[in-house]
Amino acid sequence: MSATHAKSHGDKMERIGAILGVVLLLIVLIYTYFNRTVQEWFNYAVYIGLFVFVIITTIIIYNIIQHGFSKSSWKTIGLFLSLPLLSLTGGFSYYAFGVGIKDLFLWLISTSHTISGSIVYTILLCLAIGIILFFFRLKRRVIYGFVETVTGLIVAGHRVYSNFEIDIQNPDFYLAILTAGIFLVVRGIDNMHQGWITNPKDPWAVKIYSKFFRKERI
Repeated sequence: MSATHAKSHGDKMERIGAILGVVLLLIVLIYTYFNRTVQEWFNYAVYIGLFVFVIITTIIIYNIIQHGFSKSSWKTIGLFLSLPLLSLTGGFSYYAFGVGIKDLFLWLISTSHTISGSIVYTILLCLAIGIILFFFRLKRRVIYGFVETVTGLIVAGHRVYSNFEIDIQNPDFYLAILTAGIFLVVRGIDNMHQGWITNPKDPWAVKIYSKFFRKERI
């Protein structure tokens, strides 16, 4: 297979993957709309969007500190002004995917009336999602790391929310924050870093960076 043909085949597979991703997003958005209240959806989306806003704002500030203020910085300012809407949209999408995975898991468990059946379904679902995310990480490591970082912040926030009135003095609470929250954030940032410095770079990240920050040379 020639290099040109291989590249064409790879581009075709990426387009198919993008289309499937959009279709899946629409499915989970519609499902969540009909199976969750508007208040639930909005509340969770706001929290998740806040984390997205904080991370992107940090990246913007870091970029300006590193490269100074230039003509391209006006695009960065435009991005910052649109961040609330973008963050909320990302929050809705993230929450919808979470609802879809959770309800799919509960449905699979409900179809099995034995412990062994529930274990098998759980293993198969985790394996399938893990494989999908693994291949996504191979191709879009910066984006994957960003989502992983947001997930770590959500986990930490959820631990506080679910344990605030129980016993926040319990050492187990802080161990959970450290392992499930902070370490996940560190791993997410590392994936973003590795996806940016390793060739070939994450093409989505390069396009976003080139559009809103500085032109990136591959």
